[in-house]
Amino acid sequence: MTKKTLGTVFQMSLFAAAAAMPALSHPAEAQGSSQPPSLVNTGSCSSDKQPKTSGNVTLSFMVDTQGSPSDVQVVQADHSDLGPCAIDMVRSSLFHPATRNGKNVSMRMEMPVYVSGKQN
Repeated sequence: MTKKTLGTVFQMSLFAAAAAMPALSHPAEAQGSSQPPSLVNTGSCSSDKQPKTSGNVTLSFMVDTQGSPSDVQVVQADHSDLGPCAIDMVRSSLFHPATRNGKNVSMRMEMPVYVSGKQN
C-alpha cells in the first residue's frame, strides 16, 4: 500500500504470514485457523518528524485485539532520522487484528517501511 502524505511515501508490506504467526503450543490449536494482522488504514508522519533523507526502516510492534499498534520499536533503519517518522506512521495506522480460531488476538509483528524524505 502506498500513500503520499506531507511529501512522504509510506509503503508497508507484511513479511511472510508464517513468520508473523506465533507458534501453536497445543496440538488442538493446529486444527483451528489463524490469520496475521492486516493493514486497514495507513497513518501519516507529522511534519515535525519529516526526515530529510529517504530509506528503509524495519519496525517491530504489537497489534492489539482492536487493531491498534503499540510498543513500536525500530529494529533497523538506513538512516537514524527515519525512525521517528516511521514510528509516527505506524502508530497512526489501523490494522485488522490477528485471529486464532475465530477470535481476535494480540500479536507482535515486524514490518518494513519505506520513508521518502522532504522534497525541496
